[in-house]
Amino acid sequence: MAASTSIRRNSGIPTPTPTPMPSALALPRASPSPSSNPSSSPSHTRKRAPTPTPTLPNELLSIILSFLLSLDDLLAVALASRHLYSLVLPLHLHHRSLRCRFRDDQLWKELAASPARCAAIHRLAVLDRAGDRAEYRVDWTRRERYYDRWPPGEVPGNVAPHADDPLAAIHHGSDALNKLAPSLTGLRNLTMYLPAMCFVKMRDFFREVGGRLEGCHLRVSFMHPAVTPEHRAQSALVADAMSSRLRHFSLKIEEYRSDVIERVLRSFARLLRRCDDLENLCIEVENGASTSYQCAELWRARWLKLLTLDLSGLRMEEADELDGESDADAEGSHSHSHSLAHAGLGGASSSGAGTGMDPEQPNIEQFFLALHSLQALRLDCYAPRTPTIRPDSMPSLQAVGLLGSSLEVQWAMLPTLVSPLSDGSYRPIDSLQWDLKYYPFADSRSGTVFRLFCHHLAKAARLRQTMLVRSAYGTESFPWVREFGKAVPGIRHLVIDPDGIMSFDTWLELLAAYPCLITLNPTNNGIHQPFLKPFSSHLASLALSAPGMGIEAYDEGLMGSHAHSELGMSMSMSMGVDAQQEDRREQEMLYKLSGVCPELRHVDGWVREDLPEEAVALSAEGTSDTARGCDPSPKRYIWKKRADTSRPCERDCCRLRPPYVRERT
Repeated sequence: MAASTSIRRNSGIPTPTPTPMPSALALPRASPSPSSNPSSSPSHTRKRAPTPTPTLPNELLSIILSFLLSLDDLLAVALASRHLYSLVLPLHLHHRSLRCRFRDDQLWKELAASPARCAAIHRLAVLDRAGDRAEYRVDWTRRERYYDRWPPGEVPGNVAPHADDPLAAIHHGSDALNKLAPSLTGLRNLTMYLPAMCFVKMRDFFREVGGRLEGCHLRVSFMHPAVTPEHRAQSALVADAMSSRLRHFSLKIEEYRSDVIERVLRSFARLLRRCDDLENLCIEVENGASTSYQCAELWRARWLKLLTLDLSGLRMEEADELDGESDADAEGSHSHSHSLAHAGLGGASSSGAGTGMDPEQPNIEQFFLALHSLQALRLDCYAPRTPTIRPDSMPSLQAVGLLGSSLEVQWAMLPTLVSPLSDGSYRPIDSLQWDLKYYPFADSRSGTVFRLFCHHLAKAARLRQTMLVRSAYGTESFPWVREFGKAVPGIRHLVIDPDGIMSFDTWLELLAAYPCLITLNPTNNGIHQPFLKPFSSHLASLALSAPGMGIEAYDEGLMGSHAHSELGMSMSMSMGVDAQQEDRREQEMLYKLSGVCPELRHVDGWVREDLPEEAVALSAEGTSDTARGCDPSPKRYIWKKRADTSRPCERDCCRLRPPYVRERT
């Protein structure tokens, strides 16, 4: 806000008004000097600086602001000042993309007055907050939750009529979108975070724009106290109004009632079955009870062009409790019966239930067999019975993620997916995400399956990155993690949760089995569990709890007597151990890691930079001071902490982005 105000003051821009975009050649002459204009206003003459300053066009200033401020900051600027709104609005439409909120009344008025702007919108993201993810589990009547970006006591004029009722503002925005739907002729990608009552009201909007959409990303919440049973019953009918030409689709549902979730899932599954060109699919059910939900309709689909599949919170079961006569009573609408007839789910499908090969019947084996083009698979589902996967299923698979899946799903699919195909070739799997805590270590038969699993991965020689999540590490699991690294050489990217149970020296011994490692828990790839933090924070807490014996009792060889005296001096600080000492401690750990993994270049928020040859000789003198307890030879590299960990470091170590990280809107 302060940066944008200073820019306007230095550029001498008056109150912004819409001006036509000047040509590239006319930019240096955007406006004449005030001294050459005798008809300038008196007020403007009094404020004129001794040195005349040219005036920049509003469009050029919008481009400058795009490099200085993020989208969230621009939205805050637009809310705080009505005069800057005309500058921020063109930036919203940059690259034909608009990201806004339901309660932006001024924006809806601007778009309603200009049908050409509506037709130019290619991507539309309507969120409930200023670019933040939805928070539906809080009371929507709390004003501070939704107006925390505004100064206290100040409410912008564009949403003043709904300042005391955020829910009414969102209802007003959904009505405005219903009116703008016929003008959104160029809309191809839609993202919406909204509650169920607004989702039901926008049925006409989806019917109007559904035939043009190629990508749709929805997050529907039933947690709001204003959601009624009628809203829950009608939410399953909104999908019937959408078109079947979708290529990208993601759905996230927040609900605690199983019957409502399963009806909504069934409705969208009928829609997705008609999408023959579907390429990316993500369905996620968020529930505090961590239960799975039936959706047998989904296993009827046969997507030959699907590239990525991400399913979370579903049950891999071919039977559905909503099948049969209860379905018509549950839906209770003519549109639902029509969609069933259109999808071919009538009596003919029930007559061939015993064959198992009927394409109209839910069949998990046939479902995976039809995914010829699938490249990335992520499952977090529960299977009451062990699923069967044919050997030739998903021949193009490159990334596999079984995050939190049950033991039946994980060890019924992994051995088959890494085994050779019928022609003797292997799937090009280069990324693997699996959970070691479900592995039964005491079973000798399971140990044989695990070694055969590692044998096939080593023979394929394609695996480059792996992620071991939520594993129960200890004396039982460490040998298996070490054996996996020795049996599958060439792993370059590893994500693992250290959890601080074992000592750092034990982890050094384990990581010695991964000599080709390049990245370890890189923070820029969405990994929120740092590798070094449990050890550095544990040292700090131990020193604070036992100042006389903390460092000596936890002997890791990371700090000497000089470091112990320095730490004792810093304990008088109220905030504990100084951050610089913690960074130095992590840096010492990194040099030890580099000794066992010589190719390591990215750990947590740290990156390694190679020193030029002339700097190696200069660094030899200070090696003993910068890396005590490590190899006294001169270092040919240094470890630096990145200032911005939200973006990739643009190095070779992060060129291969892990596919298990979900893209955020």
